Amino acid sequence: MIKVLSLFFFILFLFYNYTFYNSDTYREKSNNSHEKHKLKLEQYTVKLKKIETSKNFKTFIDNSEYFKKKQKQPKFWELIK
Repeated sequence: MIKVLSLFFFILFLFYNYTFYNSDTYREKSNNSHEKHKLKLEQYTVKLKKIETSKNFKTFIDNSEYFKKKQKQPKFWELIK
């Protein structure tokens, strides 16, 4: 009896969720909330201060010579001596 009752409530729950999320009221609420969130973000980004710097980060620094150098690591037995 409990299994049948739980199955009934589960199916009722799924049906309710399916009908609610496909309804026009849910879509209107979600669109309104998305629009409100966009407005909040736009207002927040306008208030943000820009960080200005004199560096040009787009310049390329060639480090190929540094990476070509192979440093010889001492072996374990040489370290013990």
